[in-house]
Amino acid sequence: MPDPSTQQSSPVITAIFAGGGTGGHLYPAIAIAEALAARIKDTHPDTPLRCVFLCSDRQIDQTILSNTTIEHAQIEIIPTGAKPMLTSPRGLLSFARSWRPTVRHARDVIRDAAKSSTHCIVIATGGFVAAPVVAAACKEPSLVAMCSLDAVEGKANALIERMLARHGGIVLDATLHGKSTPHAKAGVATHRVGPLLRRASLAPGDQHQCKQLLSLDPERPVLAVIGGSSGATSLNTAWMRFVSQHADALQHWHVLHQARADEHDTLRAGYDSAKIDARIESLFDPMGVVWGAADLAISRAGASSVAEVAANATPTVFVPYPYHKDMHQLYNAELLKNRSAAEIVREIVNDPNATVNRFAETVVPLLGDQAARDAIRSRLVSLSKSESDENSIYIGPFGADLAATALLSSLALY
Repeated sequence: MPDPSTQQSSPVITAIFAGGGTGGHLYPAIAIAEALAARIKDTHPDTPLRCVFLCSDRQIDQTILSNTTIEHAQIEIIPTGAKPMLTSPRGLLSFARSWRPTVRHARDVIRDAAKSSTHCIVIATGGFVAAPVVAAACKEPSLVAMCSLDAVEGKANALIERMLARHGGIVLDATLHGKSTPHAKAGVATHRVGPLLRRASLAPGDQHQCKQLLSLDPERPVLAVIGGSSGATSLNTAWMRFVSQHADALQHWHVLHQARADEHDTLRAGYDSAKIDARIESLFDPMGVVWGAADLAISRAGASSVAEVAANATPTVFVPYPYHKDMHQLYNAELLKNRSAAEIVREIVNDPNATVNRFAETVVPLLGDQAARDAIRSRLVSLSKSESDENSIYIGPFGADLAATALLSSLALY
């Protein structure tokens, strides 16, 4: 807790979010920030909230965060020099060299926040930025929280959990299934909150309304191809081969395709050649209207994407990222696949033609069968939110609210 000498006459809260490099680490932070601001406004409207995002220096972080506004909160974006913990000798050396400077930078930020605030919270949302920031937070006066997002715990969170076992702190279990690493065994208090969804990730209306908001014909089916914030080059390569070979299956569809800017020309040429009506964007924001408009989606299976699919009941074929050693995206997607609430196509590394064949087996039937798509949607809608059933999962927009409650309660503030 902050030094009593720095206490102010009225509460001032600073929430420092540690995470970045992909939207999957930033969007949960934004969701918690939104919920904290709303809760503080409702209960203590005169209490200022400052949200500091300690992120990576990747362009995607700036793109997402610079377009983020949170009512009743001041936002500050501070890139760090953190580097990914890659397994190659060069990657390990880069990570090691960046560790101490990132820790020092984070300590300065946390120390300044503790001096100017009555309450300082550091919230880690995973990835290579999070671990050095938590290492810094464990040496400064702050509450430290870790968000557990994926079905399989990542390397950064495993390291952070060990830090929290020594320093103290809390874990926000934000997985769909509530079966992340048993943190209690390490002596870390765990709060089950469920997926952390931003408001912008939820459909603003029914499917007809969402299509109209996107200026699409409400009578035409919509296919969303979502590669995640990094664009998914290998997925795009296989997908465009599928488009060229199965254009007839897509003739009546409107495609919304998210991809990196440097791939737009290639994708545009492919869709035009196949005479497919497609809109290509680097980032759809807000995303909820896309999920809401989609009759079918093709998507990577990061924790945020899977949670958004579940919350919006969007029939989806997941294509898990195949290069992670722990295959956590596959396990994320299986949480829905095993409940007949999604399909999975496993990408074949370095063999896009084999992946095309798998697309043909799974995607073509769904494109032509509205009843099959409706059955998946109905299954998503009916999934239980109850804790009583060990096979149930959590869906819905309430996870961030529960996270905000847990954080403020841990501060003994509300």
